[in-house]
Amino acid sequence: MLPCRSSTRVVAKLQRRPWLAPLFLARPVLALRRADCELVHAHWLLPGFVAALAGKPFVLTLHGSGSAGRFSNLELAERSPRLVIAVSEPLAAAARRCGAREVRLIPNGIALPAQTSGEVEPARSCSRAA
Repeated sequence: MLPCRSSTRVVAKLQRRPWLAPLFLARPVLALRRADCELVHAHWLLPGFVAALAGKPFVLTLHGSGSAGRFSNLELAERSPRLVIAVSEPLAAAARRCGAREVRLIPNGIALPAQTSGEVEPARSCSRAA
């Protein structure tokens, strides 16, 4: 719904002009109401809020953005999503504390070995410039 790269700018603009929030939310809510979808996968609190306003069932993924600190202040996780996916245990715990019914932990990244055999040269690209 909203590009992640612009989410910080959007929040800053809405903080400067909070009276624009209803207009800002109306367009995606109306578009989502018209969409033929069974489930929305929201990757931030704002798209989750839009899905809730549109009356669509949704799954909410918390990535630990700036909104994560305010997560406990919102009732979105308590009432609306069918599932909250958290990418870290602290985010999962925050979702549980605010009443999320079902929380799953799916960590991002890879498991690193406890020891490595030393420095490794970076892989070279197989593509050649034309």
